[in-house]
Amino acid sequence: MSFHGDNWDGYLTAFREHFQMFSSTDPDRFPTDARTGEGYWLPCTVPNVSAQFSCHLHGEQGGEWSSSEGQVDLQFRYNFGEKRGEVQIVREMRQRCPRLWLEMSRHPWQYPRLGQGELWWVMRKLASRIQWGFYGEDTGYKDTGYKDTGYKGGKREESLKHAVEDCEACQLSRCPWVRNMPHSNKKRGRDGYDIFNLERVEWVLLDENDHAFYVT
Repeated sequence: MSFHGDNWDGYLTAFREHFQMFSSTDPDRFPTDARTGEGYWLPCTVPNVSAQFSCHLHGEQGGEWSSSEGQVDLQFRYNFGEKRGEVQIVREMRQRCPRLWLEMSRHPWQYPRLGQGELWWVMRKLASRIQWGFYGEDTGYKDTGYKDTGYKGGKREESLKHAVEDCEACQLSRCPWVRNMPHSNKKRGRDGYDIFNLERVEWVLLDENDHAFYVT
């Protein structure tokens, strides 16, 4: 599992709220994997998520901190074999507490705990991207990939400083960038609709064991 276990129920609640409102679309609009012909997993990164972290190595002194620069990686596809849409939570970017000057080693990475409002925001961003890209429905979504929290022109404003060495997204050169790069194995889906191929796509949220949780 690459996310905090306490977040799962909130993800599922938010998923069911946002994905039950989808109408019909043409499944052939979704891309396929040129190697297998199956649905191609598309990434969706939601940065600038408010999160709480805690480190167990501080004992009674406590080792908790908050951050407005959490980041969640998701992915989605249309599964042509199962005839359904699928969503997965791929990874929550971790942070670690700063090393104290008396210590020789750094403390371990910690996954974020997200409030229900932030989990709702993550799933809203994902649902809006899918609607905007594959349903032709204008939800007001713009694929900037971040909230208006001070990032401008791809540069971090001074007001949002944090320790690069303690941010997993920074260490992977992905803070706060969205993954939206072309890939040679991705075969584009149809542009527009075939009115004779419309169907109401049933979406599921997959857990770490690929068990499907349906909207209803």
